[in-house]
Amino acid sequence: MFNKYDKDYPEFAKYMNKRISEDKLSHAFLVECRNIENYRDVILEFVKKILDQNKYESELDIDRLVSNYSYPELKIIEPINRIIRKEQLLDLQKEFSIKPIYGKYLVYIIDGAEFLNKSSANTILKFLEEPPENIIAILLTNNIYNVIRTISSRCQCLVLSHTVCKKSFSQEVIDLASTIDHYGENALGYIDTNWYFLDKESLIEKLKELESYYIYLFNENRSAIENSRQSTLKKISKKIIIIDDCLKKLRYNVNIKLLFDQFVLAMSEVI
Repeated sequence: MFNKYDKDYPEFAKYMNKRISEDKLSHAFLVECRNIENYRDVILEFVKKILDQNKYESELDIDRLVSNYSYPELKIIEPINRIIRKEQLLDLQKEFSIKPIYGKYLVYIIDGAEFLNKSSANTILKFLEEPPENIIAILLTNNIYNVIRTISSRCQCLVLSHTVCKKSFSQEVIDLASTIDHYGENALGYIDTNWYFLDKESLIEKLKELESYYIYLFNENRSAIENSRQSTLKKISKKIIIIDDCLKKLRYNVNIKLLFDQFVLAMSEVI
């Protein structure tokens, strides 16, 4: 199981397969799934393997039940109106107060961990600080740095990403990123003028490629999430958010040249 994603997400698959086979799983994972459309499917394959490898004698069809969201010892929590509410987590704790019947683990997924507010975060915090040995938490987010720090610091942080190499990106995109990074607040004076002659659709495509490039840089450094290069990751993350914001604005009737100037200035101010 999980082989169908090995090629698409090799590093994530390699790490999780090793942990599962050795039964050395963290009590809580925080997985960044930015721009991964099928992220839920990938995570559920990982859950299936955990449950299948650690099941007791049972005839339950784990693959089918997990895919149908009907496995009795798996709970998935999603935001309600962009908020994960305290009551949802109290219900979770009540349901998971008993030992598992069908296998070794009870598993819960919080899809949208960035939508935990202070109240709901405090509710789940004890579950993370003093985890029962038979419970595994999987928190999913678009951006690790948007998750409340008291939560992320208690999880094993991972990034779900496609395999991408630097040569996959056009030179003009790499040059734009380098110019912004090198010249900072003076970057506008050094930007290739060809960027100002792009039509809206072309600019959107280039900004999407630029976003992918910064995601590539983030993934290259993700092993440093908890070490001295953390500040670099934060800067990259902020720049990705700025690109996302610019792409949203381009959905509307805007002055493209003015918006691009504002975009470059915002990117150059990330320190």
